[in-house]
Parts: sequence; C-alpha cells; structure tokens
Amino acid sequence: MAFSLFPDPLQLCRDAITRMENGINDFAARNMDSKEFSQFLARYTQVSLGVQFAMEKSLACVLERLDLPSRGEVSELAAAVQRVEEKLDLLLGENAMPALAPRPPRSRRPLTLEPEQALAEARARAKAAPHKTAPRPARRRPKQEQ
Repeated sequence: MAFSLFPDPLQLCRDAITRMENGINDFAARNMDSKEFSQFLARYTQVSLGVQFAMEKSLACVLERLDLPSRGEVSELAAAVQRVEEKLDLLLGENAMPALAPRPPRSRRPLTLEPEQALAEARARAKAAPHKTAPRPARRRPKQEQ
C-alpha cells in the first residue's frame, strides 16, 4: 500500500467505529453478568410496559372523545367485511359476474360513422325534434330617483 500525505477519512471512520464497538462489547461483557444490571433491565422493562399501557389507555380515551374507531374496532370491521365478501363469492360463484365489455372512448361523434353520415344523422334528429325556445322574461329597469 502506498503512503499518502492525507489520511483516508473513511478509514479513520472505520477505525473509530471498530474501537467504539469493541469498547461497548467489553463494557457489556463485564456488566451483563452482574446482579445490578439484571435488576436495572427488569425495572426498565416494567417501566416501559407501564408507559406503553398508559399511552394506549390515553389514546383510547382521545379516540373515544373524537368519536373515532380504535385499531381493534377497525380490524373487527375489516374481518366482518371479509366474511361477507366470502359468503357473497360462495353464493354468486365465479361465473355469475359477467365480464364488463370495454367501453368506447367518449368523443363528439362515433368512431364508426364517417363525417357525412354523422352530419346526416344530426340533421335528421334536428328535423324530428324541432328546437323550442322559451320566451325571455322582460327586463326590469331600475327606478330612477326624482
């Protein structure tokens, strides 16, 4: 390996991480066998579970006041909907639902007609049902001050 005037920053970072990991492993190996560490870990677990229970209870109260469903209620509803869908599938069977035919694109004139045919059909429809216009109401003029 060639000597460089500038140290490799990534190698420095790797060395620092390796030393830190070794230090943590040595500390953990020395202290995990002690009775105090076991008591600390048990107490930490109890406190953590207590905080989690309190948070769940307070969140349930908030959701109840906001009239929102809890996670359990939503999962119960999803399970009920799934059961209903399964029963419908059993009743209807797979062949009961016909496949939907593809719809043509929406446009002003049908794709199958030539412009002349479309114009002739539009004129025929206009003759068959003449356009009726409603009389317009008279406009009121604003009163002029005297």
